[in-house]
Amino acid sequence: MPFIEELNRKDFLRTVELVPPRGTDVTGLLRQAEKLAPFVDAFNLPDNPGARLHAAPIGIAFVLQSQGFESIYQVTCRDRNRLALQADLLAAGTLGIRNVLVVTGDHNLLGDHPTSKPVYDLDSVQLLTIIKNLNKGLDANGQSLDQKTIFCYGAVVNPSFDNLKSQLEKLKLKVEAGISFVQTQAVFDYDAFKLFMENVKQIPVKVLAGILPLRSARMASWINRHVAGVSVPAHIIRRLETAKDPVGEGWRIVEETIDAVKEVSDGLHFMSLGDSHGLTEYLKSLL
Repeated sequence: MPFIEELNRKDFLRTVELVPPRGTDVTGLLRQAEKLAPFVDAFNLPDNPGARLHAAPIGIAFVLQSQGFESIYQVTCRDRNRLALQADLLAAGTLGIRNVLVVTGDHNLLGDHPTSKPVYDLDSVQLLTIIKNLNKGLDANGQSLDQKTIFCYGAVVNPSFDNLKSQLEKLKLKVEAGISFVQTQAVFDYDAFKLFMENVKQIPVKVLAGILPLRSARMASWINRHVAGVSVPAHIIRRLETAKDPVGEGWRIVEETIDAVKEVSDGLHFMSLGDSHGLTEYLKSLL
């Protein structure tokens, strides 16, 4: 079923991030999608996540949809100017890609091509406004297109205490730009997430809580150093350090997180970071 219909129909949604390959072989990704598909509503395909080179999500989204999987094509503001972004979005529309997630994008200095030049011609709110216009049949200059797009589009948000006011203000701007859903950064601070959700009650948007399974204390520490916008608390790192089975402990933390957020959120967004087998087995256990 199209993701936009699921957004309108279901009370609780699940999306999963699948990272495009660092090459041209998509067999592994298709295998992951096939195993996970019974448990999720759509697959997110990030755009050079962490500013590291991967196959472009527009192509992978097309491959997934041609195999019957619902995909969300992620677009980052980092690498392309407004002309190229609009061209990619129009191409996505011609390929039948209907779902888009807009992100600003991690800076190039954080990735594997640190000498590449960042673009950031637009910020995420500006790009969302352009998509709103594309859906009206207009380009960024207000000129008519031959055919309008029909995108269902969303954005990301960071539900933390530190920048709650600015995140709420930016979220309102994104909603004004026409988004239907947001996916949050990974949730580890339950009180901060609940406070965030209390403040977005009157904002007409579906909020999917970010869930990031941790497999070790080393992984958690790496995330704190290298993943912008995500902070794994020290007490969770200590739990992983002292656990006899860190992977199992990581899934117990996932269970605790879901129990804490499921009553106040509109769904979950899983970021498996390569452990699709563990995620498949976990989602099976929820049925």
